[in-house]
Amino acid sequence: MKPDQKIIFIRKTTITVLLVVVLSASSFSTTYTVNSLGDAGAGAGTSGDLRYCINQANGSAGPHSINITVAGAILLGSDLPGINQRITLSGTT
Repeated sequence: MKPDQKIIFIRKTTITVLLVVVLSASSFSTTYTVNSLGDAGAGAGTSGDLRYCINQANGSAGPHSINITVAGAILLGSDLPGINQRITLSGTT
């Protein structure tokens, strides 16, 4: 193998590794948990009311999941924010 060929091989490997890292970061997924029937947009981390979870999911690249773990009615004070990410909603109570 010529020295030039080895350098080209190293460059191709580096590019491949960088592409894998970028693609992995862009498909990052988070699960948010609705654990409150409130509508104030309150929460912390990945848990809170539905409005909070939608806002959190909208704020980062998806796809995301929102898992509703409380039973009951959520009385909305205003329209929920639009969903601008791919989000899967599921409910288990």
